[in-house]
Amino acid sequence: MDLSLINIALCIGAPFILAIVLTDGETRRFIVFLVLGFACCAVAGMANEYIQASSGVREEFIYSSYYGPVVEEVIKMMPVLVYCLIFKPNRKDSIMSGMSVGIGFGAIENVYYIISHVSKVTSIQWIVARGFATALMHALCTAVVAYMLEIAYRRKKLYLPGTVAALALAITYHSVYNILVKTDYKDIVLFMPILTYLVMLIYLGREDKKKNQREESYEKE
Repeated sequence: MDLSLINIALCIGAPFILAIVLTDGETRRFIVFLVLGFACCAVAGMANEYIQASSGVREEFIYSSYYGPVVEEVIKMMPVLVYCLIFKPNRKDSIMSGMSVGIGFGAIENVYYIISHVSKVTSIQWIVARGFATALMHALCTAVVAYMLEIAYRRKKLYLPGTVAALALAITYHSVYNILVKTDYKDIVLFMPILTYLVMLIYLGREDKKKNQREESYEKE
């Protein structure tokens, strides 16, 4: 078993774990979920290695397109699922927590790939793809899952179908990205996470504006 991914997660995660004690509020929550993202990446690495060896799938394209997204999105969902079930956070906190898990996951994966593919690090296209597009894709997938879980868990009848739908959407987005990034359309596909991120920022901005308007109307009353 390749322990390099676990070692990377531990080395990078240790200072952040110490920082949890020194922070509070939103900063602490961000760091906690960031560290959970580190851990998820390490666990996903072990799970992918075991499943790929057990399934007999040797072709990297097939595994990363159809197997890897399922494994990684299920594991990334776990911290957000527990958070939504126990703490019942509001929509923005759910999205930010999911985003933090995805950022942590993507950061560790990036470091691992840089170490594993040193010869490619000189390529600007590779750096942009790994640093912005792929890492952002991980963050967005988990953020969308968190958003959908928050909605589902406010309506008890949507617990199970909401969870399945959130996971299915994240897996599909992840799988489509992994497939297209290895085709002739890879230069265009790199913008897919960026455009999705911009849409999410616009949505969150509108939500904040509505919230402020409601608070102002309550104060006037």
